[in-house]
Amino acid sequence: MGANIIHLKKCKESKDLELSSSFSTQTNSEKVKINRYFATLLQVITKAMQTNYEFSDSPPRSIVCSDVVINIFVVLLKRGVNIHKIRKTCEKAAIFYTESLKLLHYCLHEIKLRQIMDIKRLVYLKTIGEYSISDDDCNYVDSESPLSLKIYPMDTTMEREDDDDEEECDSLSAKSCESNESEHSMIPSPTVFNSSLIYKSIHVLKHVIQNLIQCTLEFEDTKVSVNHLCMLMYSIYSVYEIKGDLFVKKIVSMLSDCVEDFFSNPSRPCNTHSISHQLIEMSILCKVYIYIFRKTMDSHDISTICFESLDFECTDDFGEQFHNEMDFDDLDTHPYYNQLVDQLST
Repeated sequence: MGANIIHLKKCKESKDLELSSSFSTQTNSEKVKINRYFATLLQVITKAMQTNYEFSDSPPRSIVCSDVVINIFVVLLKRGVNIHKIRKTCEKAAIFYTESLKLLHYCLHEIKLRQIMDIKRLVYLKTIGEYSISDDDCNYVDSESPLSLKIYPMDTTMEREDDDDEEECDSLSAKSCESNESEHSMIPSPTVFNSSLIYKSIHVLKHVIQNLIQCTLEFEDTKVSVNHLCMLMYSIYSVYEIKGDLFVKKIVSMLSDCVEDFFSNPSRPCNTHSISHQLIEMSILCKVYIYIFRKTMDSHDISTICFESLDFECTDDFGEQFHNEMDFDDLDTHPYYNQLVDQLST
């Protein structure tokens, strides 16, 4: 009888281990898929801004072009369109928008805001179908939200053209950015993960991403690590998972101030290292907040108090050893993360 009990206990432990291993694999697989969406989005935004900037030499206009691409990306993602087809459609939309702008510029001495809106409507019509958008959005810095854009179902999307596999790109730059998405996998069902959090993460970081890519357009040899940006986007996604919306606003505000400082403060150079430093630091702060939240019985009020009590002076140089190899799961091994967690324990 005793032997049977021991045997059952071992079976139970084995099953628990199996379930734990299965859950870990599923979670990791989910993270890979989410990061794939983020990486694809970053690449199509970069190509859109680069394509438009080469013609217009105007960062605000290239940002409007990327706004159009982001809206198309999110709408097609919501519809469950193949990720490869989404990428190709977004790339064609950016070219179509820019070529239409060129034609308008050739025909008219001055381009008015209303005419730019007409181009945007035409691009949307050719990619995602009819839509409704208010007249208040007639400005160069587009205020459309991918979460609020009203789309009427209409199957007029561009057909995918299969092409050869392309090399993976580990950084965004104005001179070169190739897409790493040659897979033809379908978008998973929303039951696999919370797809609405992907849209929220994209929307809240949209302007930060656009400004960082603008850095690569205006500052030669400056690049933005795709890996680090994906890591930040996944960190924001993870905070949204625990309903930490207020904390996300705080982090994005801090990051926005840092990015604006790159343009306005000559003593703070905008280079690849300084950008990566900020992206890694903000990702670590997100992970520290998640750690505090789990330790404080899932209370955001207590978590905020504990987080704000920390001394955020970083004594560690993030350095090149963390360049591009870093992942969200690696953040808890970073010295800065351990420095902050150690403060909590004391």
